Amino acid sequence: MSQIAVKLRAIAGEMIDDGRDLDFLAAFLPDDSPGGWDIVFSAPWAKRDRNAAIDYMAERVHGKLTKSQLMLISGIVVLDKVPDPISLLFGSVDIGQDVTASNIEIYDVTVRFACIILLKPSSSRKRKAVAQ
Repeated sequence: MSQIAVKLRAIAGEMIDDGRDLDFLAAFLPDDSPGGWDIVFSAPWAKRDRNAAIDYMAERVHGKLTKSQLMLISGIVVLDKVPDPISLLFGSVDIGQDVTASNIEIYDVTVRFACIILLKPSSSRKRKAVAQ
Protein backbone atom coordinates (compact mmCIF):
# COMPACT_ATOMS: atom_id res chain seq x y z
CA MET A 1 0.00 0.00 0.00
CA SER A 2 2.85 2.41 0.67
CA GLN A 3 3.72 2.75 -3.03
CA ILE A 4 0.08 3.36 -3.88
CA ALA A 5 -0.11 6.01 -1.14
CA VAL A 6 2.92 7.78 -2.62
CA LYS A 7 1.24 7.81 -6.02
CA LEU A 8 -2.07 9.00 -4.57
CA ARG A 9 -0.19 11.89 -2.95
CA ALA A 10 1.24 12.80 -6.35
CA ILE A 11 -2.24 12.60 -7.89
CA ALA A 12 -3.62 14.89 -5.16
CA GLY A 13 -0.87 17.43 -5.81
CA GLU A 14 -1.49 17.37 -9.56
CA MET A 15 -5.23 17.76 -9.10
CA ILE A 16 -4.76 20.75 -6.82
CA ASP A 17 -2.27 22.25 -9.31
CA ASP A 18 -4.94 21.80 -12.04
CA GLY A 19 -7.43 23.78 -9.93
CA ARG A 20 -9.37 20.71 -8.74
CA ASP A 21 -9.51 21.38 -5.03
CA LEU A 22 -9.84 18.35 -2.75
CA ASP A 23 -11.30 18.22 0.75
CA PHE A 24 -10.44 14.58 1.34
CA LEU A 25 -8.55 11.73 -0.34
CA ALA A 26 -8.00 8.30 1.15
CA ALA A 27 -7.66 4.60 0.40
CA PHE A 28 -9.98 2.39 2.46
CA LEU A 29 -9.83 -1.36 2.88
CA PRO A 30 -13.39 -2.30 3.89
CA ASP A 31 -13.74 -5.13 6.38
CA ASP A 32 -15.84 -7.19 3.97
CA SER A 33 -13.38 -6.74 1.09
CA PRO A 34 -11.39 -9.72 -0.15
CA GLY A 35 -8.41 -7.40 -0.45
CA GLY A 36 -9.47 -4.60 -2.78
CA TRP A 37 -8.93 -0.98 -1.78
CA ASP A 38 -11.47 1.78 -2.40
CA ILE A 39 -10.17 5.20 -3.37
CA VAL A 40 -12.46 7.63 -1.55
CA PHE A 41 -12.56 11.37 -2.06
CA SER A 42 -14.60 14.49 -1.48
CA ALA A 43 -14.31 17.67 -3.51
CA PRO A 44 -16.58 20.64 -4.23
CA TRP A 45 -16.42 20.07 -8.00
CA ALA A 46 -17.15 16.32 -7.65
CA LYS A 47 -20.63 16.93 -6.24
CA ARG A 48 -21.86 18.58 -9.45
CA ASP A 49 -21.28 15.50 -11.64
CA ARG A 50 -20.32 12.35 -9.75
CA ASN A 51 -19.82 10.22 -12.86
CA ALA A 52 -17.47 12.78 -14.43
CA ALA A 53 -15.59 13.06 -11.12
CA ILE A 54 -15.15 9.28 -10.91
CA ASP A 55 -13.99 9.20 -14.55
CA TYR A 56 -11.50 11.99 -13.85
CA MET A 57 -10.11 10.22 -10.79
CA ALA A 58 -9.98 6.89 -12.65
CA GLU A 59 -7.94 8.48 -15.45
CA ARG A 60 -5.52 9.95 -12.91
CA VAL A 61 -5.19 6.66 -11.03
CA HIS A 62 -4.81 4.64 -14.22
CA GLY A 63 -2.07 6.99 -15.40
CA LYS A 64 0.00 6.62 -12.20
CA LEU A 65 -0.43 3.08 -10.89
CA THR A 66 1.17 -0.01 -12.35
CA LYS A 67 -1.00 -2.87 -13.59
CA SER A 68 -0.30 -4.88 -10.44
CA GLN A 69 -1.20 -1.89 -8.26
CA LEU A 70 -4.41 -1.34 -10.24
CA MET A 71 -5.39 -4.93 -9.46
CA LEU A 72 -5.49 -3.92 -5.77
CA ILE A 73 -8.09 -1.18 -6.38
CA SER A 74 -11.71 -2.30 -6.22
CA GLY A 75 -13.46 1.03 -6.71
CA ILE A 76 -13.61 4.80 -6.57
CA VAL A 77 -16.12 6.50 -4.27
CA VAL A 78 -17.17 10.16 -4.19
CA LEU A 79 -18.48 11.39 -0.83
CA ASP A 80 -20.61 14.50 -0.36
CA LYS A 81 -18.59 15.45 2.68
CA VAL A 82 -15.67 14.28 4.76
CA PRO A 83 -16.83 11.44 7.02
CA ASP A 84 -17.33 12.68 10.58
CA PRO A 85 -15.19 9.91 12.16
CA ILE A 86 -12.25 10.99 9.99
CA SER A 87 -12.66 14.68 10.86
CA LEU A 88 -12.94 13.88 14.54
CA LEU A 89 -9.93 11.56 14.55
CA PHE A 90 -7.52 13.64 12.52
CA GLY A 91 -8.68 17.24 12.06
CA SER A 92 -6.40 17.74 9.04
CA VAL A 93 -3.76 15.86 7.07
CA ASP A 94 -1.22 17.39 4.69
CA ILE A 95 -0.24 15.61 1.49
CA GLY A 96 3.25 14.85 2.86
CA GLN A 97 2.03 13.00 5.95
CA ASP A 98 1.49 9.27 6.42
CA VAL A 99 -1.69 8.89 8.45
CA THR A 100 -3.42 5.57 8.97
CA ALA A 101 -6.33 4.26 10.99
CA SER A 102 -7.77 0.84 11.53
CA ASN A 103 -11.12 -0.61 12.47
CA ILE A 104 -13.20 2.55 12.13
CA GLU A 105 -16.91 2.82 11.28
CA ILE A 106 -17.82 5.08 8.37
CA TYR A 107 -21.42 5.23 7.19
CA ASP A 108 -22.19 1.79 8.65
CA VAL A 109 -19.17 0.24 6.94
CA THR A 110 -16.30 -1.09 9.00
CA VAL A 111 -13.03 0.01 7.45
CA ARG A 112 -10.33 -2.47 8.34
CA PHE A 113 -7.56 -0.08 7.33
CA ALA A 114 -7.53 3.51 6.06
CA CYS A 115 -4.66 5.44 4.57
CA ILE A 116 -5.52 9.15 4.66
CA ILE A 117 -3.71 11.08 1.93
CA LEU A 118 -5.29 14.52 2.33
CA LEU A 119 -7.80 16.05 4.73
CA LYS A 120 -8.37 19.78 4.82
CA PRO A 121 -9.04 21.26 8.24
CA SER A 122 -12.77 21.47 8.86
CA SER A 123 -12.56 25.22 9.53
CA SER A 124 -11.21 25.91 6.01
CA ARG A 125 -13.99 23.77 4.50
CA LYS A 126 -16.56 25.81 6.43
CA ARG A 127 -14.98 29.11 5.38
CA LYS A 128 -15.02 28.03 1.74
CA ALA A 129 -18.68 26.96 1.92
CA VAL A 130 -19.65 30.33 3.39
CA ALA A 131 -17.68 32.20 0.71
CA GLN A 132 -19.42 30.37 -2.18
